Amino acid sequence: MLIKMVKSLGCAYGCGEGHRGLSGDRLRMQAQNCLTNLYKLDKLQFRQTMRDYVNKDSLNNIVDFLHALLGFCMEPITNSKCL
Repeated sequence: MLIKMVKSLGCAYGCGEGHRGLSGDRLRMQAQNCLTNLYKLDKLQFRQTMRDYVNKDSLNNIVDFLHALLGFCMEPITNSKCL
């Protein structure tokens, strides 16, 4: 469920239909905090769940999730536009 929420929020830099602004940033921070807390609660289960997600879902969905979570489209080295 949390992965779907992160994907629906989209990239913090406004790629695609992502939510920009203070409310989107706040929700992204809460989602990151939830992921961090889940990891801290049970590291082995969290890792296994993420492995299962990566193994079972499509590459496109995985990249969309990581893009929304990490915002890697704005790497300072490339200085290119969003994917």
